[in-house]
Amino acid sequence: MTEKKTSTPAAREPRRPPHDCDYVRRYSDEVHLAAGTGTEVENESVVVYVAFRHDWMRRHALRAQMCSLVDVTGDSMEPEMFDNDTVLVDHSRCDPVEGETFALRTLEGPLVKRLRLHDDRWWACSDNDSPEHGPRPLDADDEIIGQVVWRTHTLDEDELQPASE
Repeated sequence: MTEKKTSTPAAREPRRPPHDCDYVRRYSDEVHLAAGTGTEVENESVVVYVAFRHDWMRRHALRAQMCSLVDVTGDSMEPEMFDNDTVLVDHSRCDPVEGETFALRTLEGPLVKRLRLHDDRWWACSDNDSPEHGPRPLDADDEIIGQVVWRTHTLDEDELQPASE
């Protein structure tokens, strides 16, 4: 009698576990995307790499080597983004898209703004309706450096619910 061979999981080609991670560079605290009028950047050094699940990156068509994490400063993008939020910028997505948020390099410094198309011209717009955060046209010197595809926000103490005892 011949012994029946069975295929075991160990004998098959191993699949990449869903918890494998891709690592995205995170810039130093000196690098910010201003949600306002811009900031000057003196040092664009990478200080750490942050892990994102590989399956999440693939599901969102992101490549870690084309992404970076950058902090947001200012209030012009509230209520969507707040001062000290961190955003994931995909540098492979540099074509403007109506209503999407992008990181921009301008003469005033790096900005984060929502792009709007009006009268065949792109405008950098704030989400904050305050008069000091009015729209500005994209100029020839402005560069789209990537689309904001994810953000994180740390809740302030007044936003947290007290722990039940």
